[in-house]
Amino acid sequence: MTGRQSVWWKWFAIGAVLVVLALAWVTSAVLALERSEFSARADARRQEVLRLALWRMDSWVGPRLARESARPYFEYLSYYPQEMAYTRMLTPIDEGAVLTPSPLLTFREPFITLHFQIDAAGNLSSPQVPTSNHRDLAESTVLTSEEIRGCSAVLDRIRQLIDATAIRAQVVAAERNLAMTPEPPLAQSYQSQKSIEGGYQQAQTTWSNMEQAKRAARNAQSNEVYQASAQQLDKGTSPQQIETGSNLPLVALDKSDTVHVGAFVPIWMDSETREPELMYLRQIHVGPDDHLQGFLVDWSRLRAALIEEVADIMPEARLVPRAEPLAVAADSPSMDLATVPARISGLTPVAVSIDALTPTRLALLIVWAVVLVALSAGGMMLHASLLYGQRRSDFASAVTHELRTPLTTFRLYSEMLADDMIADPARKREYLETLRSESSRLARLVENVLAYARLEEGRQRTSPCEVKVKSLLDEVIPLLSRQAADGDMKLSITNEVAENEIVLADRDSVSRILTNLVDNSCKYANGCADRTIDLHITQSAGRVQMTVRDHGPGVSSNAAGHLFVPFHRGKGAREVAAAGVGLGLALCRSLARDMGGDLRLAQSPSNDGACFVLEIPIGAPAV
Repeated sequence: MTGRQSVWWKWFAIGAVLVVLALAWVTSAVLALERSEFSARADARRQEVLRLALWRMDSWVGPRLARESARPYFEYLSYYPQEMAYTRMLTPIDEGAVLTPSPLLTFREPFITLHFQIDAAGNLSSPQVPTSNHRDLAESTVLTSEEIRGCSAVLDRIRQLIDATAIRAQVVAAERNLAMTPEPPLAQSYQSQKSIEGGYQQAQTTWSNMEQAKRAARNAQSNEVYQASAQQLDKGTSPQQIETGSNLPLVALDKSDTVHVGAFVPIWMDSETREPELMYLRQIHVGPDDHLQGFLVDWSRLRAALIEEVADIMPEARLVPRAEPLAVAADSPSMDLATVPARISGLTPVAVSIDALTPTRLALLIVWAVVLVALSAGGMMLHASLLYGQRRSDFASAVTHELRTPLTTFRLYSEMLADDMIADPARKREYLETLRSESSRLARLVENVLAYARLEEGRQRTSPCEVKVKSLLDEVIPLLSRQAADGDMKLSITNEVAENEIVLADRDSVSRILTNLVDNSCKYANGCADRTIDLHITQSAGRVQMTVRDHGPGVSSNAAGHLFVPFHRGKGAREVAAAGVGLGLALCRSLARDMGGDLRLAQSPSNDGACFVLEIPIGAPAV
């Protein structure tokens, strides 16, 4: 490799390295973006599952809490007076003379353990635990003594958990936090669930409006009941008579007194023997008096019911109590329920699985393949260009060298003959013979160059035809024998092929190939002790093989790889004064392959000299 060629290869290597490094950086960035995209998709799926789970749980609890919120406050009494009643004879009954049992006496809800009420004096009562004659009435009509005792035991447990003064402060603080809490994520998730649950939002809105109307009606009814109680007091009935006769732990109201019902707020109560107890409490303002009403939740049952709602999408879901107020972060999904002070956990992280061949990776693979093919093609083109330039330089050098000697001889001898400087007829004949030999040499050189050019351009095609081996040998052997004799060599012929064997060959191409091989033997082996050139004709594997072997120095292993390269001459060839331009063997192989055969270098049987094998395909059998 010359210095100029190495410079070209260095620049090409630098460019290729820069292209590969740039493509590697782009590939790394694209793969990182792909991983981020898949992670974002997995996180979006996880958040969607979380939102759906929260929505399901809150949707299950929401209607039940709404029902409790819409419950009139006077239902927290075991029995409350009817506003107006009539006998069968349509005779009006005195207001307050008819008591109505509270629906809570027979109310059963799996996750609600007990309803209770705390009056302004801090006394704790429950509609499910009637007292005095109301208990006898309840046992004889709707409840059993076992049920009342069970509710009474729960009421005692609540009494141990609750401090009347402290619980009021907790409720007030919880209501304040509820008023300051922003809209929970559940309301936002309703919008995203429209396509899943159809017209749920519209139905929920309609249901909410209906509940508000019912609640307003019930509040109006309760006001009328207390107005009736006040009217009884105006007629001379004492508050003690109302409490003793009707078991209502309420005070008499002035007709201008109003009733305000607050919202339920959840509160966790610590227990020494059990897990934390969950209660829902609301404030009731009846005139100047404040009451607390609420219910105790069976947290274990509620938790089991909520987890069952999401078991299909969150098999490992868990609910843990949340003591702090609900906080909604705008940049992260909430894990908290909006209706229950609990936080969901156990959401299995979505594994990010990327296929081995994604569209992005397929595109990168194609880009890499195109770039590598382009670099390879560029390298091959650069190699071919440099090789072509080197061959052109070698050809010019070889042809110049080959033309210089005969032209010098022509000029010298022609000038000597033209000036009659050679008087001896024998020497004059010798000079003329030299001029004829040099002209033949020049003619062969020019003919080889033109023939190779025609073959490379496809303008000269051989015309193989069926010819007998004997006829072919009879035509070429005399020429080869005379050529060997001119080179002071001897041609030895051995033919093992039948006389009527037919091959597909071009006569001129076979003659040119064998002549060139014999000429090379005469050039490189004429200084050896054994000056014999062996021509051995055999048949093998559907081909006739013509082996030309000499006993000269042979072909070195280094030169064997470039032996058939056009215009390439080995070290031994350059040391021979009569050597050509390095085109003969390349032209011979091209001619052999063009007619369906081949020319190759073979191993000499005695490991001395050069051995070339010309293979010619066998034609149709002779008749």
